[in-house]
Amino acid sequence: MKMRDKLNDKSLTALLIGTIGMRGGMDLMAHLKLADQLPSLESIKSDPKNAKVPTTAAGICMVVYRTLAAIEQDWLNAWMDYMARLDAEAQGMFANGVRAPRYSKQAMVMQNRKFTQWAADNSHMFSSDQ
Repeated sequence: MKMRDKLNDKSLTALLIGTIGMRGGMDLMAHLKLADQLPSLESIKSDPKNAKVPTTAAGICMVVYRTLAAIEQDWLNAWMDYMARLDAEAQGMFANGVRAPRYSKQAMVMQNRKFTQWAADNSHMFSSDQ
């Protein structure tokens, strides 16, 4: 694993299968491919306009749900800048997570100026007249 940057995906998969078996090797490889897409929270906080954006639906879901769990007041504006780079479905997924009745950080997010502006600009996502 320490040298995985020197191996292509097929070679690494074969080595993993040979080491931990077919199921374990394939599962670990899937995990690695997903993890490679994810931006660090620090990159979103410090450089939201250039932080990595996942290329798969699974990666995007991971970023949104991880953010819902970890978001804090001091980087909520950075998240809103980053979120603008995601597709509309991902943005809606974040908003629906915030709107969930049991979401513990709901008041913090809903009182944020960038979030309220986003919600006003995207109110069509939540209307029943579609």
